Amino acid sequence: MFTMIAGIPAHPLFVHGSVVLIPLTALLGILWALVPRFRTLLRWPTMIGVAVSVIALILTRTTGEALVPVNEPGIHEAYANAFTVATGLMVLLLIALAVMLGRDMWAKTWGVVVRWLVAVSAVAVLVTSVLAGHSGAQLVWKDEAARIEAVLETSAS
Repeated sequence: MFTMIAGIPAHPLFVHGSVVLIPLTALLGILWALVPRFRTLLRWPTMIGVAVSVIALILTRTTGEALVPVNEPGIHEAYANAFTVATGLMVLLLIALAVMLGRDMWAKTWGVVVRWLVAVSAVAVLVTSVLAGHSGAQLVWKDEAARIEAVLETSAS
């Protein structure tokens, strides 16, 4: 797998897709699952979001793992793993919900449970996305942020 794009590590480029598209899919999933009037309107945008989320997650994970020799990921890796699990669970539940909503018997029996599980997994995606993103930014920017702060303090005096 490629690790660089035009001389820049590929991971930060793909991360932007993941931190925008996957939480957006989570929000669509919550609305689709819990607000009946949105079920018809959001079915296909949510399913497209699921497909794009899977691709974004695979690219982000693969390029991130390639950077392990460069930076010791520590807590970032743990949060990224939690984000991956939460996203995978949400994707599976959204697919299950799409199948169930097409079958009246299943929708009535298990639909409520799956809809709430979608919402819970989507919230987990949102939380772990923030945690993984923040820890990744700290990993990359911690030294540079201190230098920038020192320069700004010096220039303000």
